[in-house]
Amino acid sequence: MTSSEYLQNKLTEAIKLFPTICFRHEYNIYSETHFIEMSPASFYKNEKFDKWIDETYFTFIKIYPDDLSIFPKERRKLIENCEFEIQGSLYKEPRKRKAQLTDTIS
Repeated sequence: MTSSEYLQNKLTEAIKLFPTICFRHEYNIYSETHFIEMSPASFYKNEKFDKWIDETYFTFIKIYPDDLSIFPKERRKLIENCEFEIQGSLYKEPRKRKAQLTDTIS
């Protein structure tokens, strides 16, 4: 099993445990790093999710030589070449705030 396949399996497992979450995965061949963007960021305050991340991360680095970075979508590291995206059955995309423009014509 490749490192990407392993992570796809783990992320599929995670959305079953945490159905309101979304993940996007990208692999950078130059830095040999897997980047996983997760949303919503509030999951970083969830003890069960924190335990799941720790177990997944430490198991991954024991098995594979690649690096792994898991971060909230709100951190602004852009996933530019998404290779895998998965959402839980109850995930809701956060609403984008619209700036209200005011009329400045005199």
